[in-house]
Amino acid sequence: MKYRREYSLKIIGKNLRYYRKKRGFSVEYVKEYLRIGSKQAIYKWENGNGYPQTDTMFALMELYEIGLRELLNEKPRFYSQKNVGWYIKDLYCIGNIFIYSTIEHKKEENKLKRYELYMERISKEA
Repeated sequence: MKYRREYSLKIIGKNLRYYRKKRGFSVEYVKEYLRIGSKQAIYKWENGNGYPQTDTMFALMELYEIGLRELLNEKPRFYSQKNVGWYIKDLYCIGNIFIYSTIEHKKEENKLKRYELYMERISKEA
């Protein structure tokens, strides 16, 4: 039986820091890009003390122009003519996950709106 791979907080954090610096971005710039309130969250991720939320992770990968393989592997890789196919597959997977989460979010919003309308109608009838 094949088991899933374990992902290291330390390696992911190290890679996040590496690619931020490689792109020449300051922590302040990343904070503003992500629209988060504190730089401490970025330091926490880069020190390997936690993961960003999924949508934040995707935003970081997009900002740093990296795929899943660069983020998860011990030694950062750069895409070349030979392995550009992996990059395309990574982008395709990320896109599908993002679309799915967006659709699910819209469904939840619609449920909430229907619930609010229902509650409004009940309160008028009472």
